[in-house]
Parts: sequence; C-alpha cells; structure tokens
Amino acid sequence: MANNTQGQKERIAILGGGLASLVTAFEITSEPHWQDRYEITVYQAGWRLGGKGASSRNPEHAHRIEEHGLHVFYGFYENAFTIMRRCYEELGRESHQPMATWRDAFTPHNLITLQEQIGDHWDAWVLPFPATPGTPGDGEPLPTLWQSVSRMIEYAAAVFDYWHFSLLPEDAGGFGKSLRRHSRRLLRQMLQILREQDASWSDRLLGAFQCAMIRVFQLGMQGMTQPEGLPSSLASGMLGIARLLMERMRDSPEGVAPIELKLLSWLLQQQRALVHRIDRKPRNANQATRRMLICEDLFLTTILGLIDEGMFGKQVDWRKLDSLDIKEWLLQHGAHPTTVHSTLLHSLFDAAFSQGHGVAAGTLIHCMIRMFATYKGAFMWKMNAGMGETIFSPLYEVLQRRGVRFEFFHRVDQLDVAEKDGKMRIERIHIGRQVTLKDPSRPYHPLIDVHGLPCWPPTPDFSQLTEGEALRESGASLEDWWTSWKDPVPARVLCADQDFDRVVLGISIAALPYLCQDLIKKSPRFSAMIEGIQTTQTQAVQIWFSTPLQETGWKQRSPISIQFAAPFDTWADMTHLLPIEGSPEGHPVGSIAYLCSSMPDNEPLPPRGPNDYAKRQNERVHQHALRWLRDHAHHLWPKLRGERLWEAMIDPLHREEEARFAAQYWHAPAHPSDRYVVASAGSTHHRLRTDESDFSNLLLTGDWILTAMNVGCVEAATLAGRQTAQAILHKYTPLPGDWLAAFREKTT
Repeated sequence: MANNTQGQKERIAILGGGLASLVTAFEITSEPHWQDRYEITVYQAGWRLGGKGASSRNPEHAHRIEEHGLHVFYGFYENAFTIMRRCYEELGRESHQPMATWRDAFTPHNLITLQEQIGDHWDAWVLPFPATPGTPGDGEPLPTLWQSVSRMIEYAAAVFDYWHFSLLPEDAGGFGKSLRRHSRRLLRQMLQILREQDASWSDRLLGAFQCAMIRVFQLGMQGMTQPEGLPSSLASGMLGIARLLMERMRDSPEGVAPIELKLLSWLLQQQRALVHRIDRKPRNANQATRRMLICEDLFLTTILGLIDEGMFGKQVDWRKLDSLDIKEWLLQHGAHPTTVHSTLLHSLFDAAFSQGHGVAAGTLIHCMIRMFATYKGAFMWKMNAGMGETIFSPLYEVLQRRGVRFEFFHRVDQLDVAEKDGKMRIERIHIGRQVTLKDPSRPYHPLIDVHGLPCWPPTPDFSQLTEGEALRESGASLEDWWTSWKDPVPARVLCADQDFDRVVLGISIAALPYLCQDLIKKSPRFSAMIEGIQTTQTQAVQIWFSTPLQETGWKQRSPISIQFAAPFDTWADMTHLLPIEGSPEGHPVGSIAYLCSSMPDNEPLPPRGPNDYAKRQNERVHQHALRWLRDHAHHLWPKLRGERLWEAMIDPLHREEEARFAAQYWHAPAHPSDRYVVASAGSTHHRLRTDESDFSNLLLTGDWILTAMNVGCVEAATLAGRQTAQAILHKYTPLPGDWLAAFREKTT
C-alpha cells in the first residue's frame, strides 16, 4: 500500500527498462485519467531500453541490426501480442511509414528444423507446422487443457497416418485386419470397464464409445483402400477413439469424471504399448519411423502422466510437477529412453537455454502444450527489424507521449530497508548518475532515425552529454556492470515519501545480489528466491554473407534450426531483414545468419568494480564462433567449405580468411541482469508473485517472478508486467492463459 498523503498522486519508481517494466507502465497508463492518480518514472542505466531484448542499429556498418540474441514471438504469446497490437494502434504511424502496423512488424514463420546427429553427419528433422485459425492477441479464448490434449491426440494420429501411408503402403491390408481384430477385443474390454462402474452411471459415455467404434470401423476400412481415409491403422484407430470420446466428454466446472479418464488412459496405454513394440534402433528402423515413434511416445506419455498426476481436475496447478526435471518425470511415467534422450526433447531445452540445467516438468509440459496446441496463425512470428525498434521504440514513444518520465544514465546501485508502522519497506534507493546532460532542462533523446524508423544507437548520443567526448575517447560502455568509467557527479539518493511512494523492481534477478543485500538479510523468502533461481550466460553471433541462402547448400526454405553442434545450438536464417537493413555500399548482402545458445560459466561473477570480465566473456564468444565455423558450419552450408566460408562473409575492409570474421557481430552479456533465467527443477517454488516481496511498498516484475509462464520468454515478462500493474491498480481482470489467477483469488 502506498504511503502518500490523501489526494496526492502516488509516485511510482520503476527500476529497470526491460519489457516487464515497460508493460507495467503501459498498463497503468492505459487507465482513463491515470495522470490524476500516478506519477511514473523509469530509471535506466545507459542510453537504451530493452534489458535482455535490447538491440541497436550501427551507423559504422550501414546501420545494420545488432541484437543480444535471436528474438522471436511464438504464436501462443497471447499477452505479448495483445500489448503490441494496442501499442502500434496508439502509435498511429502513417501507412507510408516503415512498420506502420503490428502486421508490418511481424512475419509468420512455420518451418522449424531440428538438427540430429546421425553417425558423423547431421540430418535435418523438418517440422513444418501448419497455419492455424485466429490471430495472436485477438482476444479469442484459449483452448482449455482438455481441448489442448485433444488437439495433441489428433496431431499424434495425423503423424502416424502420414508415416503409415507414405512408408508402409504395402502393409495396409495387414493393418486393416489388425484394426478389425483389435477393435473387437477393445470393445469387449471397454464394455467390461463400463459394467464395473456404478449402475447409475449415465448411458451417455457408453453411447459415445459405441458411436466412436462404428466411426473407426468405417474410416478404418476406407483407409485401407483410399489413402485419404482417416484413421487408417490400428494405432490411429485407437487415437481416433480417444479423440472422439474426448470431444463428447467436454470438461465441466467439476472436471472430468474418473471413468472418462480411466477409459482414456487405457486407450492411450494400449497405443503406447504398440509404439514401444516397434523397433526404433537405427539399424532396424528408418529415420522417419524412429522420429514418428519419438513424437508419439512424447505426446502419449505426457498425457498419461497428466492423468496419473490428477491434472484434469477443476483447477490446474502446474507447480505440482515442478519438483522433478522433465526427463525424470517422463521416465517415471513410462517414456521410452530414446524419447527422453531424443533431439526432439533436447530442442525444447535449447529453446529455453537450459542445456546443463534441465527444466522443471510442469513448467516445460505447460509450455509445450501452449506451444503446440494453442498457437494462432503461425507457430512463430519473426520480427521485421531489430527487437529494439520493433518492441521498445514503440513502447517508449507511446509511454513518453502519455507522460511517463524516463531517467536514462541512472544506474541503480543499492536498495535500503527500514521499518515503518510495523512493516518493512524500501526506504532509500541509491542511484549512480553515469553522466550529466548538457541541457538539464530537457530530457535525453535516445532514438535515431534510420530510413524513417526510430531506432536505438549502439552508443549514447555524445553530443547531448557534458562528458560526451571523454566517454567516447575512453571507449567505456555504460552498460558494462564492471566498467572502469567513473561517475562524474555524486550518487543520487531517492527517499520514500519524498521521491517515491512505491517501487517496482524490474531489474533481472542475477543483479539483485549486488543491489539488494539489505532485502536479502531482512526477508528469508526473498533470500531463498535469490538463492533458488538459477541463471545462465548466453552468447550470440550475427553473420552477413554475400551468398544467398539457396546457394549455401541448405536444402530447405528459410528455417529456424535448433539442436545443432555446440557451442551454438541454434541457427536462424534472418535474410528477411534485408529490406529494412540494407547492405554496405559496394557489398550486397545475400543472406544473414543468427547463431545463439547458452554459454556455461568458466569463472564466477566478480565483485562490483572495474574488471575485464565482460571483455573476457566477449572474447570467449569470438573464439567459440571461429571454432564452430571451422568445425560445423559446412554441415548446414555444404557449399561454403574451407576458404569459401570466409570469402562469403561481408567485410568492407577486405581482410583475408578468418580475419574477415572481425567484420561480423558477436555478443556476451555485460551485465548480470542480461543473464537468462532458467527454470530448473524445484526453482518454481522459490519464485514470488509481484506482491510477495515482504516489503510493503515494493513490487517485483520480470520473467523471474511467479507467473503462469515460469520460463524466460517474452510472454512471461509480459504476464509479469500485467500482473504488477493489476496489483498497483487493484483491478484484477483475467489474463489469457493465467491459470494462477484462481490461486491468487484464494489468498487475496
């Protein structure tokens, strides 16, 4: 509760300019007449917003985009798209301006490839996701868990059918006989299950099952003669029964009846038993068969495990499953070992930068179900510029117009706690002022114009700074946590009841041990959160080739490719950025490659103070990239072998061989808050909600707090920001996919 005088505006200090912080400000200032109630100031170190998602346009390299990594929106990011659609609408750009609407800002992307190592070569496992109805952020209700599982079963049946018809047409007759024989046995056993139930059990379920069996017989026999008939086999026949039963057994407020789950579980167990009997060893099964079996087993075991764990009740609590790592959980529920150690599962780890850390079972299963069963329009949406100008420039411009104040070059150094009225609160915030403005009467203007698009530069605008020339000559970065640059003026101390009434802590968790020692000492659960949530470094590389993608030897369309050779497990073709990025004069760009992955620590984070840590980590990325390019790039781009690889790199200075890589871009985190938050087993239980800080005037926000999506991603950060704004406004409305809301209502 704020401690301001009645009638006075509540002063909100937002610490950090990452996505969750900006969403918090966006939601508060979306309220009618918000200016009558609040004053909002965002304090940000350095010259740009974005946190882990910050990017810039480099004027020394033809204004190319330079990112912290690969940033995409998944099609299930319902909250993130809602915010961005509203932001672009209010931004009101003219139709002739670049990226005038959110549709101009995002491109649907459906081709994902998993790189699977087979012997001494890599083989692309192609996952072409179909376009789906709807548009992300359209406000349409998301499928329930029951509906999502039904979609997964439908997908599993379709995968089996595709495999069966494309690879085993000569065995169709055998499958037909097997289907009819097995279906009779299935019917007898299912009827026995029903007879064992209470006599008062409704005939509705028995009728549904009988209708389903008739339909399976009809479609099964059609499938033996007409390949388009579905389902066509014993396996998809059982899945067809399961899906048709699920369609008739709609979930209700009371949840699904035990008999319904018993029947569904029995069907899926029979299906999985068949899947496990098929030999999947590489010498006895072709790649398509083995991959089909892995997909089937992962989906079936997931659903069976959810039934066993009682997840189809009235309320779903994914935290129940988070004490185990996903691999342990799948093995516990009967998954085949080859599934647990498969490229498919590992790709989900890579997508969450979690190799070496693991992922909590409930968190990953929930994310997987949302990812596969609730995406709208496209599986992914690529940004049509850097994340800086796609996300953070629009948010900044809208918030500034609304009246939010931004204090750039204000580095948060320390939070002090004191007790008032029997409650602990934030009493003081120590702010390091990194530079001073030449004209203190005017706010710093952070954006530059690149072909009509507001963008963030890679360095501050030195002309606006009193110490601009000295900073330029020093080469120091104000985003480097361990910079040697000395603040030119004394620190600023913000005081409760004078400068702020409420604090929103939006700085990511890896920086908090440096800033929040007082909070850690005073609050055991705040301390447990800091100790229990792990983070990892990431690394990113961008390469500009003169060679078009189709001339590199890559055989598919433009992909996002996951689970490749260390030290870079993810590659994305980003050539679609060329229209907005352009090429250096006389050096036309043919294609753009982004590489990224997690990067295990090779030394502990040093204490605060001048240190070359960031420089050392950046050099690690440089060396990792050179090694990866020498040893593994030819697997993706077979026509760029040896010297041809280096020759294909754009380098206006015309250096030779590996030296040409110096003209590319690579990045390692230079600030603890840049580190990626991982969702390892047990860590969810240490996460706190926005209003659980134990300090009366402090709210927490970021992808590290407890939300409905407890994994590091844009959707989690957006949910956090919306949750924080609701706590400030005391206005709780259901958010898309927020299963935690029911538990919040219980404790409010």
